[in-house]
Amino acid sequence: MKHLLNFLLCLSLLPGCKKSSGPRIDASSITATDANGVVIAADPDDWRVYAGFPDPTRALFTGMPASELSGAERAQLSVQPVAPNPTAGLFHFFINTSARTAVQLVVADEDRNVMDRFTFSVVPGGNARAFILDQNAYANGRYYRVYYGFFSESDGLYAGGHGDIRVQR
Repeated sequence: MKHLLNFLLCLSLLPGCKKSSGPRIDASSITATDANGVVIAADPDDWRVYAGFPDPTRALFTGMPASELSGAERAQLSVQPVAPNPTAGLFHFFINTSARTAVQLVVADEDRNVMDRFTFSVVPGGNARAFILDQNAYANGRYYRVYYGFFSESDGLYAGGHGDIRVQR
């Protein structure tokens, strides 16, 4: 009887389990910035550029539109922390690049579920882009990871990184 009760308890817990697309993300440490981009507190793992991605992360990126890839090259890159962070829903992303390159931003929750995807290209020099998150899709007080990938016409995805944001309204 005791084994039957344990079995029934285990069965009752199964509906609460959901399939994840890889290990959970710990996005609870952010690089906090004010509206002007001044860093208040830094997370040393955020807002860096790396060559390549591990497979679970690489799978988040989709093909770039031909219009964005046309003429896109490999570039020397650096990114700055988004501002403001925490964000009420509007944030700015800053990129410095040595050549025209294509960019894809993917915003994901802690289970790597894609919340938003933005594609665009940038020109040599400093670039700033503003993004608005749908208030109905993003929970107040939750953390999300912003992945950024850089694409060239000849090589596809060649570099990228991530940073964490907190939605706070």
